[in-house]
Amino acid sequence: MLARVRQGMALFARTVHLGTNTVIEVDGGRATARGAQLSTHVLADGSDSVFVSAGHTGTELVRTADGWRISATALRIASTRGTPPHLPEEFAPAAGI
Repeated sequence: MLARVRQGMALFARTVHLGTNTVIEVDGGRATARGAQLSTHVLADGSDSVFVSAGHTGTELVRTADGWRISATALRIASTRGTPPHLPEEFAPAAGI
């Protein structure tokens, strides 16, 4: 997973991510965190084009002997502005998704 994140971030020369309005609900050894995210990206393709996305995050956590750990996370994009990066073929969704 970390390799995929690094590959995705290599599409950008610079980024700024702002998370806000986080709500965390704890239920014993499980928790959910929801919030809003605004992300600004400068493309690394030499164009200096800017791509902005806004959306909502959702994260599920579990408590382990070593502390809280993320078990699932998702970002639902609500709006975009600018030119998105050209995604490599391996970033395409799997069939049926």
